[in-house]
Parts: sequence; structure tokens; C-alpha cells
Amino acid sequence: MVQDYSGKQIRRFEVIINDQVIGDTLTLDENFIYDDGEKQNRGWYIRRLSDGSYVGTAGDIIGIAQGHSRGNAFNLRYTMTVKTMTTATN
Repeated sequence: MVQDYSGKQIRRFEVIINDQVIGDTLTLDENFIYDDGEKQNRGWYIRRLSDGSYVGTAGDIIGIAQGHSRGNAFNLRYTMTVKTMTTATN
């Protein structure tokens, strides 16, 4: 789901994710279908570092995403450019 600055839900989506691991890099191909019919694609490149943390990049991500895992959970923090009705915001 996509929320606005106040936490109000403004869009919903389904996503199909395909993955591939080559060496120390995980490639994710995300295909989004929004409730209004819009389709988007995002390609992630995520690499595990020697200290066990992760870094990732994608076309609409600003800078480098930082990640970590614990047990079966994985957390990736990043700033993303999001299109609104009038402009793109971060």
C-alpha cells in the first residue's frame, strides 16, 4: 500500500518478484500492478558485505539502500523518488 504524509492510504498494489543470485549479488525484478491499472517495474541489485550487512541500488532509489538481516527477517532502508499526480517527490 502507498500512504501519504499523514498515513492515509492512497493506493494499493500487487507485486510479482523474480530473483537471481550470482556471486554475492542478489538481483530482484519487481513488477507492480496498482489498483488503478498502472504498471511499474523496479530492478534491485543487493550485495552482502563482509560484515554481514547489505547495500542495494535501484533506478528510483536515491543513494544507497542499507540493509541487515536477523533470522528470517530482512530490513532494507532507503529513500525513493515517488511520482504524485503533479510531480516527483522524495
